[in-house]
Parts: sequence; structure tokens; C-alpha cells
Amino acid sequence: MAEPLKEIECIRDLMPVLLTRTNYFLWKPLFIRTLKAYDLDLFNIMEGVEQCPPQFATNEERDENPAYTDWIMKDQTCMAVISTTLSKSILPYTLDCTSSRALWLNLEIRFTTAAKSHCLRLKARMQSLKKGWMQSMEKYLNLAEEISNELAAAGYPLEDCDYVGHVLRGLPSHYDDFVAWMRAGGHIAVTREELHGLLLQESRRRTQLEFIVQPLLIVGITVIIALIRR
Repeated sequence: MAEPLKEIECIRDLMPVLLTRTNYFLWKPLFIRTLKAYDLDLFNIMEGVEQCPPQFATNEERDENPAYTDWIMKDQTCMAVISTTLSKSILPYTLDCTSSRALWLNLEIRFTTAAKSHCLRLKARMQSLKKGWMQSMEKYLNLAEEISNELAAAGYPLEDCDYVGHVLRGLPSHYDDFVAWMRAGGHIAVTREELHGLLLQESRRRTQLEFIVQPLLIVGITVIIALIRR
């Protein structure tokens, strides 16, 4: 095992995220992967595979067992490693834990349910996504991307096909022809970036068309009213 301080600093630097109240399902696999890659001994202690040896070498003599001393050192190092990957709001939940195994289980019990509830709320927001009549296409797509990013940060990234489906379902009825074109032409398999480009292009086309059609309609209505008044 590497020197404890270097070990702690290395794993802290390798972890891309800190644990919060809502990202347990993202943090856990990343932490395990990092810990396994750097030190399997710490992972085995945290998982309860490597049990604490007897404190004393024999029942007759009270000489402390060197294996016990080494295990305690590794266990405390593991606790420090876990703690250094926690956000400040989570650190108070570590104070009563006396071993890395206890700390690991405490985090799982406390934040599994909270993370699940958060993900369910985000999924519900994505499924109920609707573009308002007065909302610009840019703002609609930004909202969809924001929810998608929050899901990814919580450990549940959306596949592009699911993302595309949610965005298309949220379009108002006057985009039905565009959605039908997307589905009929096999464009439903586009990436989210490609979908954004297509929708922004379609939105600009419709805006330009309105600038052309609306004046013509006004002129036509004016002519009809004038003819009726004669």
C-alpha cells in the first residue's frame, strides 16, 4: 500500500465528482472504479471482505498483533479517502462512523433513497416537457438539455433516442408535420446535437415564412373588406 497521505491526495485528484445528496448513483461507481484501480486492499476493507484481525497475538500474551495495527492504519486511510470525495454538506454524516465499512454503509442507506427520488422527479419533468407557444425554440431546447444534464449528473444519462423522443413529443401541434417528417424519413435516430440543429433551422424557416405570409394576409383581408363595403 502507498503512503496514506499520497494515497488520499491521489484518489481525491482522480475523482471527477464529489458526493452530494442527489448524485449517489453517479459517485458510487466512479469511486469504486478509482479505488480499485489504485488500491485493492482499501476496497476489500471498505466492502467488508478483509476483516479486522485480533488485536492481540495470543490469548495468553497481551502483545498487540502487528496485523491488527496495519489493518487499523489501512481502515483509517480508507475512511479518509472516502471523506475527501464528499461535499461539505455530506461530511457531518461521517462523524459517528468508526470504520470505513460503517461509513460506506451509512452513505448508502442515507442517500440511495434521496438519489432515487431526485431521479424520478427529473424523469417526470422530462416526460412532461412541453414547448410553450410563446417560448422560443432556443429556450425550449436549453430546458431539455438542462434536465438531461441533471439526470446525467445524478447517474442516469439519457440515450439520444430517448432524448429525441421526449423533445419531439413536447412540441406544439403546429410542428406535427415536422415530427411526421422526422419519423417517416428515419431521422428519429439522430443525435441530440443534430436534432437541435434541425429544430433551430425549422424554427427560423417558420419565422421567415411568417414575415412573408402575414403582410400578404393583411393585404388580402384589406382588399376583401374594401370590396364588401362597396
